[in-house]
Amino acid sequence: MRRFTLLDLRKHSSGQVTEILGTRPSWPLRLVHAALASRGYVVDTAESACSLPHLRALVAQDSDGLDNPPSVGTETPTESTVPARPTNGEIIWIDRCGCDDAYCGRGWRATVATAADGVAAGVADGGRPADEPDDAGPGALAGLLARLSVPWQADDLDRSPYLDGVSPAHEVTQVGISLVAENADGTFADRPATLLAAELSWLRSQEEMPSSPVPLHGLSGSVEDVRRRLVSFASLAGLAAIADGTATPCWSATLAATLIDEAGVRAVAELTEAAGIVQIRVTGISGAAQAIGLLALGRHIALELDLRALGPGDVQRVAAKAGGQRVTLRAGTTEDGLMSGELLTLAPGLLLDEPGSAEHIQAISGRLGRWATGGRAPVDGDERPAPAAAPTADPAAGAGTGPGSGPEEIVLASAEHLTAVTDPDTGLADFQTLVFTPADPGTPVPAAVVGSLVRYAGSATEPGDDLLIGDDFFLQTFDYASGAYLSLVGPTLLRITSEIDYSVFLEDADAARSRGDFPEHLLHPLVQLADSCALGTLHPCAGRLGRRLFVAADGTVRPAPGGAIFGHLTTAGFQALEHAFSGHAEILDGVPADDPCLAEVVPAEVSSQARQVRPWLSRFLWSIDALRRAQREGIKRPTVSGFGGRLVEALAGELADVDAPNAPLIVGDRSAALLVTAGDLRVFRISPAAAAMVEILLVVGSGERAVELACGHTRASADTVRSGFATLIATFARSGVDLAGIAARSAARDAVAVVATAAPGASR
Repeated sequence: MRRFTLLDLRKHSSGQVTEILGTRPSWPLRLVHAALASRGYVVDTAESACSLPHLRALVAQDSDGLDNPPSVGTETPTESTVPARPTNGEIIWIDRCGCDDAYCGRGWRATVATAADGVAAGVADGGRPADEPDDAGPGALAGLLARLSVPWQADDLDRSPYLDGVSPAHEVTQVGISLVAENADGTFADRPATLLAAELSWLRSQEEMPSSPVPLHGLSGSVEDVRRRLVSFASLAGLAAIADGTATPCWSATLAATLIDEAGVRAVAELTEAAGIVQIRVTGISGAAQAIGLLALGRHIALELDLRALGPGDVQRVAAKAGGQRVTLRAGTTEDGLMSGELLTLAPGLLLDEPGSAEHIQAISGRLGRWATGGRAPVDGDERPAPAAAPTADPAAGAGTGPGSGPEEIVLASAEHLTAVTDPDTGLADFQTLVFTPADPGTPVPAAVVGSLVRYAGSATEPGDDLLIGDDFFLQTFDYASGAYLSLVGPTLLRITSEIDYSVFLEDADAARSRGDFPEHLLHPLVQLADSCALGTLHPCAGRLGRRLFVAADGTVRPAPGGAIFGHLTTAGFQALEHAFSGHAEILDGVPADDPCLAEVVPAEVSSQARQVRPWLSRFLWSIDALRRAQREGIKRPTVSGFGGRLVEALAGELADVDAPNAPLIVGDRSAALLVTAGDLRVFRISPAAAAMVEILLVVGSGERAVELACGHTRASADTVRSGFATLIATFARSGVDLAGIAARSAARDAVAVVATAAPGASR
């Protein structure tokens, strides 16, 4: 049968492809997949995501069939009319705007091209067929099927990527669930309640409930349309939960600012909360005043405001009003839509010697700090170590994995490598890459550059040196062991430069765990630890994912200055080592045994042993950030539960070893407390009494032993304690914090320990 390949494109306003999402197609594209598969077609999704420099290689992998590509005929293909395995097949291009909503009002466009002409057509005409006028309406499932000569059917309204076996369970947090489907004329219709109920039951039947919010599509149109869909969905979700007796996933949604203004913030908060939505993204914001009015939603729900249509001054006005709320601001250049995760972004191709504004300094310092620490969440949001290939010369493979493909930051020790790194065809940089290069008047800037460039003076890696950008920003770097003796005068980076440094770091961690003594200099807001991904046990590693690189003066390419060698830059481009670090870390007792970012400084056997005996190292690093936040909140002498003691005296002997790796941190004193989530460090202010109850839940679960401990600590009745536990679990669940799951694992572990203690000859 005919074979199709699905690609999901993001584009610059000029029509240039900036990102190809091969492994995470949108919901409409998954419905196309389901419709084609049901008709006997073979449909593939690209195995990698890449950008324009790698596009030609991706679509031309099977070059044997380029001279005679299969055409899109006028009748449904059959075994007798189409080769069983065309070497190139057709490529379905989906062109979306940058709002990430699969059912955005601006729509999605589709075209079909062969591998022979796909690159030219996809870029030249902006992803539309040549005969389609510029003002044509959004693409639709029916329209795309028509282009494939496959008639649209009424049954296509009932398609489900999950029930049709197209989308596996682990992709649900990327693909989501839609409340609407497309009619033959391209208009939207509510999907049948029975179909949504079946999808919810399918989701609850999976072995593991998604840890991240699942996108809920289709919340557009009139206020009445959205209200009707949310009320219906809330009812379905509640009934399914009662029928199945299982946990309910949490949801995220994208809403237009005009719709929220019309419906009212309070009404939207009530509707979304009832539907289990814990995260809202607001698009179409036209001004600072409108955005500031929407901030009230942040009191009820995790909120992201898309401010890319606003200027830097307006963004700063909104940011000044958003302090202390669960609000993320997405800002940048509207026409580019690149580097969207940054508060203030730098346009591709920009060469910056003198930061002209506080906005640029903020963006640059944030990117440099991210490169230095190595912290970067994996693309799918999973905290498990994710394997990633080292950078490679093969353009089809890309320099990394996941959306965006290339490194996010590259630091050069010598400007002579700038041309090789930023070459549009063979370089390591990608469209979203920010390259830090030494300011060398003798090295001209290349004529063709991919990414943005910032020139600096000094050194980014040598202990004792400063890195300077313009007249307003500098960063000092010191070895870790010297940190306790420094007089801080500005932003300071402490780097592990030897085994001695690593030993001092471990001694500090041990002292914090056993006595609660955190080094004072690490709590200073101007201090950052370099390569924290290699120091923790659960920190996501940007180096392992190929998202940060360091190019030494001799052309050696590493994930960090002390990291494993990935390969070398030459006049012919990047040459990977035959046995470069692959990123496939051995997992011992759930702890990654190696990390590429300190491989040349700390022997693998030393770091592996340290991680195995200290599975709580990531919690130590997160505790440092949590303590800083507690000090900013006015808590004078904060302590961290599990490090040197507990809030509940009866748990004093239970140190950080017993805490689940992903359990929230409890930080505070007798007057106030904070709950800080692991990894993303979201902060919730709670009372000391509630903190003690949460601590019991996290350490021993919610069983009878927990009730007994809570009764002893609060002097309340058992029924009151059980009700309190239930209230805490439900309250935090609405914010996406799974206290119930962590408590259940703690209870199971505690039960195993009790059995082991009761065994003949056992000792605890």
